Amino acid sequence: MSNSEIAIIFDELADMEEIEGNRWESLAYRKAAASIRSLGVPLETIYSKGELRTIDGVGSAIEKKIIQFLETGKVEKYAEMKSRYPIDFTGLRRVQGLGPKKIYALYTGLGITGLEDLKAAVESHKIEKLSGFGKKSEDNIKRSLDLIATRSSDRLPLGKIYYEVQNMVEAMRESGTVQRVEVVGSIRRMKETVGDVDILAVSESPDEALRSFLPQKYVTGVIASGPAKTSVNLSIGLNGDFRVFSAESFGSAMQYFTGSKEHNIKMRDLAIQKGLKLNEYGLFRKDIPVAGEDEEGIYSALGLQYVPPEMRENTGEIEAAQKRMLPQIPEYVDILGDLHVTVNRFTPEIIGEIVATARNEGLKYAAILYDGTWVSRGSGADYEEYKLMLKYVDKLNAGSEFRLIPGIRMPINMGIEQVSVPPDTMSSAYVVGSLSVNGTSSAYDLTDTVLKSIKSRWFRTLSLSFTEAAPDRSTGMNYEEIFHACAENGIFVELSGNPDDYGIHYTAARAASSSGVKFVLGSRAALPGHIKYIKLSTAIARRAWIEKSSIINSAGYDRAKEILQL
Repeated sequence: MSNSEIAIIFDELADMEEIEGNRWESLAYRKAAASIRSLGVPLETIYSKGELRTIDGVGSAIEKKIIQFLETGKVEKYAEMKSRYPIDFTGLRRVQGLGPKKIYALYTGLGITGLEDLKAAVESHKIEKLSGFGKKSEDNIKRSLDLIATRSSDRLPLGKIYYEVQNMVEAMRESGTVQRVEVVGSIRRMKETVGDVDILAVSESPDEALRSFLPQKYVTGVIASGPAKTSVNLSIGLNGDFRVFSAESFGSAMQYFTGSKEHNIKMRDLAIQKGLKLNEYGLFRKDIPVAGEDEEGIYSALGLQYVPPEMRENTGEIEAAQKRMLPQIPEYVDILGDLHVTVNRFTPEIIGEIVATARNEGLKYAAILYDGTWVSRGSGADYEEYKLMLKYVDKLNAGSEFRLIPGIRMPINMGIEQVSVPPDTMSSAYVVGSLSVNGTSSAYDLTDTVLKSIKSRWFRTLSLSFTEAAPDRSTGMNYEEIFHACAENGIFVELSGNPDDYGIHYTAARAASSSGVKFVLGSRAALPGHIKYIKLSTAIARRAWIEKSSIINSAGYDRAKEILQL
């Protein structure tokens, strides 16, 4: 039984309670689902310790349902409500613009219970005749269904679209029609996956700004366009909204459209408690503006420390901000080095490209990890070439302000007895122990394999590799034990936001931080052009509430080498 199964049940319970008008019950289920989905350990582990109530949003009623699910595989309340609402809410909510109430309207009006029914209704043009929908709604649903059909998920990895979206924003800045333009939504929160693109702008001429957005090369179709907002299809495979606000409201709009939804609900409730009203246009007291020009003013007026966008997931950040106890997370410019750039062969040209690219990213040093060791014993890994690289690096470091840290990336599932790297090479190198998990259970005990390697201390940093950024993976791994062992044995844990080689999820990283673990950030770049992913790795640290002081890369080259014992 995975965490995601009970999270889906609670999400659907939230949808059904919302349909029945039970707002608070809906919010409670939604919050519990989000908390469970973000856990870094299996629910069974927390249950065995009698600590279910320590999960944010889990009270006695929800605790009983979790226990019922863990012991029987069912939740009676869910079964009872599903008998009244035999609808695939999870599937239908993948369609942009369909919330619980619209899904219910489709069910009562046309008997639609899932995506196949919806597709058939679109093809027969039944939706445009349904009250509350119309032709435009049907066209939008069709576009969304077409997008869903082209990919396995309704969300795309952040790293696959982040830089293209930044190019869109830069093109708008250069258009001369806006005074300010920013990306908001899940991209600004640096969430690992993205469902749509939200861009806000300030312009003295909103009509001109909107007109200048539509011809952009990234726009492939127009869904709807009005005086202050246009919705479009984008070439990256997502829909996008471009909105224009006044300078006086821009800070409030940024706060509102950055989200998350759960964070914003908490913010609005806090405003109400203070006799204020908060929306995308500002913070008001009896229609008199109190704040709105910048986000800092909104948070300050509500008695809060400013909450960085990456932390706005309603996981305790508002309570911490009220006490002015938010952690000192790193700024992106605080990360001075990339501690995981791989090379599988040595040439001066490759090293030169790595140095030039890293410098361009504003970095002061980088660890280049020789990857010729991804072979079993006796397969001929060329350590002589590695030694040539060492000599070249020494020469380069002697005459350059940019520094390189030579190292080796080794697969830990081989076991120390199989490591064929010569002892003198191992002792002088920064060694990273890597395990590719690939999101599936393995024949051997992954936890035991990792623990044995950690306790042998033949590497300095643990690098777990996944094919997707998801908090709940059926790997059978006990993160709590692994992180405790890392802290106890002085092993660092690597964070990576590389969309082709993810590290641990930010929720697992937050759990690791609570265990006293220290971290390194790595782009895991296999090509020099991928060094840019160090920013996404930094975003994971920020989302995980990790203090700057706990990140090795925030130190300068000499201090980093000292900490790494090199």
